[in-house]
Amino acid sequence: MSTASRRAVLAGLAAGAAAPGVHAQTPGWPSKTITIVVPFPAGGAADLTGRLIAEKLRSQLGQSVVVENRAGASGIVGSMTVVRSAPDGHTLLVAPREVYGINSVLSPQQAPDWRKDYAYVGIAATGPYALIVNPALGVTDVRGLQEAARKRELNYSSFGKGSMAHFNIEALAKLLGVKMNHIPYRGSAPAVTAVATGEVDLSISTPPAALPFIQDGKIKAIAAGGGKRIAQMPEVRTFAEQGFAEDPLISVYFAMAAPAGTPQPIVDRLSRELATAVTQPDLAGRFESSGIVPSPGTPQEMAASVAEDADRFGKLVAELGIKLE
Repeated sequence: MSTASRRAVLAGLAAGAAAPGVHAQTPGWPSKTITIVVPFPAGGAADLTGRLIAEKLRSQLGQSVVVENRAGASGIVGSMTVVRSAPDGHTLLVAPREVYGINSVLSPQQAPDWRKDYAYVGIAATGPYALIVNPALGVTDVRGLQEAARKRELNYSSFGKGSMAHFNIEALAKLLGVKMNHIPYRGSAPAVTAVATGEVDLSISTPPAALPFIQDGKIKAIAAGGGKRIAQMPEVRTFAEQGFAEDPLISVYFAMAAPAGTPQPIVDRLSRELATAVTQPDLAGRFESSGIVPSPGTPQEMAASVAEDADRFGKLVAELGIKLE
């Protein structure tokens, strides 16, 4: 689908979401500033998503909406801030998929429990990952990376233990038959910066965090995940195009949740407002220019996805022996 066609579809969705009678009133809400907690540092894709959503909700709800970055412990610090807050719809979480399903199985004593601590609002957007390397490594494709990794153990950065970068690159190492050394960072922005400065050899990234470094020649993208080329990196081939039957880079999604116990009418309205926000053509265009695709989903769809992740990644946690200190 062309960008113009996609925007036409999104405009239709937005019009439907905003149709009279769809936004049932929720008396007394919102009654004060809404805080969207992003559990990672500013500058990454999660932060971008949270800020774009906040901008739209501000105008849709006629209420102040602020973004607060609460980084630490692979997203646990920020997510715990939200689930411990009053369940009144004024404190919300916007986070990538690993914060919901993966952290619960990776660190069940510290992280929120995906089964009982959240009121799921919905998925907002999805995005593919690109495999990135420091140019000094001297590789231009996945086979070249495999050869380099056979000569010495390469260091890779992740967004934290148990993050999508951690799991995806371990899956990549398994695919290539090599061992790589994991160095966790506190979020995608510092993990990508570590590749650019040469602190590590490689990582993965969504386009927003990587593109400025790629344009400056400080990072090279050598493979596109998600099964198709990334619009912002059209020259970067997929794993299939490089002769690999398997794509180890599972895509990310960004989703919203509230504390468990939030009244259902508020959750339902938030879900509708979120869908309206991400399907507005101007916001959709800003997402797409950063390689993120608006993908609104219901609370039920998000809950089902989190349950699937808890099962899938729970098995990987056991297989890889990953533990959070």
